[in-house]
Amino acid sequence: MNEHKQKIIYTGALLVIFLILANTMIEVNWSLQVIAVLFAGYYIFLSVRELKKENKDTN
Repeated sequence: MNEHKQKIIYTGALLVIFLILANTMIEVNWSLQVIAVLFAGYYIFLSVRELKKENKDTN
């Protein structure tokens, strides 16, 4: 599996786990949850952009 696809999957999985824990077991401020979503979204966006760039280079 491609390195960038792995980053996307792992980041998404960690974000889901964090949000589940933040809303059930630990009381985490909603602003910290928003910040976590923004950082994860940005990281996933960078990985998708690199993945598209690699696909464009190979074609």
